[in-house]
Amino acid sequence: MTNAVVIDIKLDLPTGTIPPTQADQSLPAATSYTYPIASSSSSSSSSTAKPSNAEYYGAVRAAVAAAKEDMGAKLTAWRDAVGEGEKEKETRVVGVKKGKKVDEDMDDDEENEDDDE
Repeated sequence: MTNAVVIDIKLDLPTGTIPPTQADQSLPAATSYTYPIASSSSSSSSSTAKPSNAEYYGAVRAAVAAAKEDMGAKLTAWRDAVGEGEKEKETRVVGVKKGKKVDEDMDDDEENEDDDE
């Protein structure tokens, strides 16, 4: 049975992106994170005893939950670091069309409301 959840990331960032910090350290754009699966909490006399499936998968769920929470925080920090540059890029590329799309969506919603009556 596996003893850790491993997540490998490699972010393709826009040029000039300043890495965010977490716990006073810069977050790497490409790295591997390991979240250990806790060993069985029940004490047994034999060090080679394997945990039951329920114990093992409970520990796996806990490791996955820890990974999800930690990666969520890290990726949110990256999203915020990249966000402003991406917003400016979208505005230059999309321009006025973005506003037009919102108006079209509103027209579709109004048509759907008329159908409901």
